[in-house]
Amino acid sequence: MKDINLKKGYIHQLKETTKQLNRYFQEILRQNGVSITSDQWELVKCIGEQEGINQREIAGITFKDPASVTRIIDILEKSGAVKRESIAEDRRSYALYLTDTGKSLIRKITPLEKEIRSKGVKGIKKHDQDKLTEILSKIHKNIS
Repeated sequence: MKDINLKKGYIHQLKETTKQLNRYFQEILRQNGVSITSDQWELVKCIGEQEGINQREIAGITFKDPASVTRIIDILEKSGAVKRESIAEDRRSYALYLTDTGKSLIRKITPLEKEIRSKGVKGIKKHDQDKLTEILSKIHKNIS
């Protein structure tokens, strides 16, 4: 059978790169005394960028299923990073806001995330970074 070698396929490379980035991100956060997962951080960041966003909107932006978003928000609310406020027009939805704790996470993690991104693209020319983004966008569009 002459199928694509798993280790050379782009899907495998994407998965492995994503896993490694998440592991590295978690390690950097741990070293800096921050106890939050990359999934939790993604939601904190999303809420920080769009205060008042609801859970369905976050699910669409982050490509997470609504049940996962709800579980993560429950954890963030218990930790004091996020607060929910009822939306008068839709009793099943909540507007989400960062608390002072959540805003503190943004201030602490954002510079760490920038360092991680810089390290990840070290030695890769800007043109190649742009090309990678373009290719990934095309792949996403092709399978959407």
